[in-house]
Amino acid sequence: MNFTGKTAIVTGGCRGIGYSILHKLAELGVDVGFVDIASIADAQNTIEQVKLLGRKCEFFSADISNLNQAESTVRYFLDIFGHIDILENNAGVNKDFSFLD
Repeated sequence: MNFTGKTAIVTGGCRGIGYSILHKLAELGVDVGFVDIASIADAQNTIEQVKLLGRKCEFFSADISNLNQAESTVRYFLDIFGHIDILENNAGVNKDFSFLD
């Protein structure tokens, strides 16, 4: 598949599943942006890896559970990319607890 010219935002894209999704999209020709609660220093590896694939990559540090930050993130990416074709909502918090709880 070739998604050249498409843009995507991946939430929680700094590591784990989010990073893998972001990287695969970039391999398929997608310019990507990602939002995470991580710092720019933590996100730098992701940015560098995607740029090695020849794709545009932008990072925004935000907590998307906060409506104001989520809205700011969308405006930021629209200013940079002009449009968003793909949204991958991957960010989340794992709170393990017993079934009885």
